[in-house]
This record gives sequence, structure tokens and C-alpha cells, in this order.
Amino acid sequence: KDPFLDPITVFQMHFDKIDVKPFNIESHYQFIKRIIVTPSRTIFVPPEPIATNRILREHIMYVDNFARVCFRDEDFSQFNVHSEQATYNVRKVIDEGIRISDDIVFQFLACSNSQLRSQGLWLFYPQCPITVESIRDSIGDLNKMKTTQKYVTRMGLAFTATDFSLSEEVEIQEIPERELIVGNSRFVFSDGVGCISRL
Repeated sequence: KDPFLDPITVFQMHFDKIDVKPFNIESHYQFIKRIIVTPSRTIFVPPEPIATNRILREHIMYVDNFARVCFRDEDFSQFNVHSEQATYNVRKVIDEGIRISDDIVFQFLACSNSQLRSQGLWLFYPQCPITVESIRDSIGDLNKMKTTQKYVTRMGLAFTATDFSLSEEVEIQEIPERELIVGNSRFVFSDGVGCISRL
């Protein structure tokens, strides 16, 4: 026998013995790239089925350009958010993105509230005509948000995992804001969802 084995041949022999069935996922799931960032390395893991959100459904032709990032310690436990290295790693991903090659850079897109709690966020690889800015603009005008927390929360609503619910055209009715002006301050009262309460 030949003492040197070709690993590809060995794997292929074992793979041929396995009855491999196509992997089907439900219609409201998509395979999304995953990246794990630890203090010392960046790990690219195989895409996994993730429940879609409004942004993924609107940009279904570019679903391969999205990636979910999670920040972990070296042993894959939750990141120590009070460490200097953790802050540096998160800031670097948000500011510079993650470079795959000279011409492929995944840029910070947004994150949902649940992703913030689980120390994750969304990245996107811009490809003409879709950019990170155009996706954010499609969410709506968030310029009036005065605090970062409110801005991130509103932005994150579009990235919350949901099932597609409307398959028909719907009638949209614009409801004027109800506001109260006290001195130099303007207050807008809303239930957050649906109709605005009367003052």
C-alpha cells in the first residue's frame, strides 16, 4: 500500500457513502454569512439560516452581500464590554468594516436591539447601485431623532426578524402628528405604533 494518502480522495470516499439530501429551509429564512470577531482574530463561519427582516426582503437580490457579525471572547463566551480591547474591536468594525480582499469590504449597516444585547450587528458589501447609505435611507427619515439610542432603536426595527405579512397592496393614510408646544419645546405624543393618541 502507498503510505501517503491523498486527503481529498479519502474525504470523497467517505462523502460518497453518506446519503446527502438537499437542505431546504422555510421561505422566511435566508442563508446569511456569519463572522465572529474575537480580541485576537476574525473567524468566517459558514452561512446559516436566519429569519428574514424587512431589509433582507427588500434587497433579496443582494442577500449574499449581507453578513451578521458577533463579538465574542476567545472561548466564544460573551464579550467583556468593559475591556479596552472589546471597545477597540467593535469601534474598528463600525469605522472600517471587515476587509475580505482588496476590493471586498463589508461595511457597518445597522443593528437591532436584540443584536445589541447579543453583541452583534449587520454588515453589507456595497455593490452598485445598492450602498449602505441607500439601505439606511430606505428605512425612512430618522434625522429628527435627537439621541443615539432612539436613532439606533428606530433603525433596528427594520432589522428585527419578522415573517412577511402583507401580500396585497394596502391603502396608506397619513395621519398628522399631534403636538404640544410648551415654551420653546415641541412635544409629539405617540403610542409608538398605530394611531396617535388624542391629547
